Amino acid sequence: MNVNLLVASTVERTAMRMLTSMDPDPAVALAQRFASILKARRGLRRQIDVQQAGGPSGPTLRKYESGTCLEPPSAQIFQKLDKGLRWTPGSAVHAWSGGDPVPLEGAGRPLVGQTPFASDSRSTPGRDVAEVRELKRRLGQSLAEQSRVHGSLLPQLEQSYAAFVRFADKLVADYAIGFFELNGGPGRTPHELGEIAFGSFLSEVAEQEPSGDAAAAENRNYLLWLAGRITVDSETATRFASRHAESLDRVEK
Repeated sequence: MNVNLLVASTVERTAMRMLTSMDPDPAVALAQRFASILKARRGLRRQIDVQQAGGPSGPTLRKYESGTCLEPPSAQIFQKLDKGLRWTPGSAVHAWSGGDPVPLEGAGRPLVGQTPFASDSRSTPGRDVAEVRELKRRLGQSLAEQSRVHGSLLPQLEQSYAAFVRFADKLVADYAIGFFELNGGPGRTPHELGEIAFGSFLSEVAEQEPSGDAAAAENRNYLLWLAGRITVDSETATRFASRHAESLDRVEK
């Protein structure tokens, strides 16, 4: 290999390492911080859930959650972020400028345990659950469009998607049960953030036909009971209360 080319290549690699190890530009750092705040606040909600709550469109939210957009949102987008994420007016502007947003709910009432908003890390269970929910939504839309265009789907594809939906719903339900066991249950009003994070999922669960699987049906009703969505007979309430108490004992140990 030519010595001059080797030296040039070595210098180039060294320069690239130096560039990538430098502190980020302040504007980049602020954009990345803003993205982390948005993702942490959205928690388990899908981007479409935020939009339906009065927030910006999915593409706009994705743009600012990416941390790569250095252009500040418009005044209208700032207002929509406040509304969709349930922040006090002006919070999004404050967060973009390096401050902390102020939530509307939960004043003086702390959440217990790991919550959907406790971390902006994409490796936490909460982020994984949120991504599974979003993937389920996108797959469903894509398959519905395929079915509309082609008239039907391959049976294997339908079966695979149905299996994925069962897995995704169980994953979210397990996470939601853990949340409401710590922040809901008998004699307590479920924490406001539970409704924000899981409201749309709980509505989906409540509208589903009862499963023929006894264990799945039990978990479904237990979750809705913890979240204050349904009332149950005295025998079932006693069984659920016992399960709830045993779960809290395991957490404390």
